[in-house]
Amino acid sequence: MSDAAAETAAEFYKGKVVKLVVGYGAGGGYDTYARLLAPHLEAQLGATVIVENRPGGGGNLALNRLMTAKADGLTLMLINGRASTVSQLVGTEGVRFDLTRLTVLGRVTSEPRVIVFSAASPYRSLADAQATAEVIKWGAAGRTDSLASVAAMASTALDLNSEIIMGYKGSKEAGLAAIRGEVDALVLSESSAAKYAKGGMVIPIAVFGRERSEILPDLPTVFEVASFGDNAAWWVDYTEQLTKIGRIFVSTPDVPEDRTGFLRQAVQAVLEDPQIVSDMAAQRRPIRAETAEVVEQYISGSLAALDEVTLARVRSVVLEEYFPD
Repeated sequence: MSDAAAETAAEFYKGKVVKLVVGYGAGGGYDTYARLLAPHLEAQLGATVIVENRPGGGGNLALNRLMTAKADGLTLMLINGRASTVSQLVGTEGVRFDLTRLTVLGRVTSEPRVIVFSAASPYRSLADAQATAEVIKWGAAGRTDSLASVAAMASTALDLNSEIIMGYKGSKEAGLAAIRGEVDALVLSESSAAKYAKGGMVIPIAVFGRERSEILPDLPTVFEVASFGDNAAWWVDYTEQLTKIGRIFVSTPDVPEDRTGFLRQAVQAVLEDPQIVSDMAAQRRPIRAETAEVVEQYISGSLAALDEVTLARVRSVVLEEYFPD
């Protein structure tokens, strides 16, 4: 972006009101991130940033509306990039958005997924779970959320006899279900896994990916404690690619090029500021920034890289195979 274009965009935003939409209710993780980062975005943009909650459909309803909002760069959204990608990939009912058309501004954070077992379950290792003839029950909210879709892919990769129990309102309620022994297993973000493990009520087993957790550095990856064939390993690698999309800032399709560049610069300036990163970490809201260009590669790779046979298999695993009739 040229200096002249940057100046033009800066003048456009000065004194404007920018909506930062969150597709979930107030008080949750996405809402907290948005409200903590909004003042810093204001400082970078020279605009007033107002956080607006539009819950419904796991964030999909707000994302549908973003697709048709005015393409002026004044409406931003903080989304669950992984869950939104899975929803689009498997054709979730009611999804009318196309992530490849949205204006990606940058990633706020991404956390590896950790398999945990309830302390009330009989399982203490992946070998225990692979050897049992009993059904392993996993907790989740809906079919395409991270709790369910990662559990389904993990069960496929590890050849587990699994059943996914839906209806829990996010990881907090699912975590309590594991503590009570209602479910045997969960797939949580590393921070949630660390939090629930403190009381010994759930037991972190392995990171579902190739990279170890920063928060739980002594926890092995599944590749360190289980054997995989090429096909099984693909499920782990594909899940890890989806996970790396993370929580991302986006805007409408077709934002003018100069404003897109200005927004991306503003977002990166906030997310790469050492003081902001430190302050967020102190509030247990880690920032692991990534550029818009890299995030776009993760999204396009996740959506466009599957042939018809593989796509049909992913849809079957995510939507059908592990859910009670």
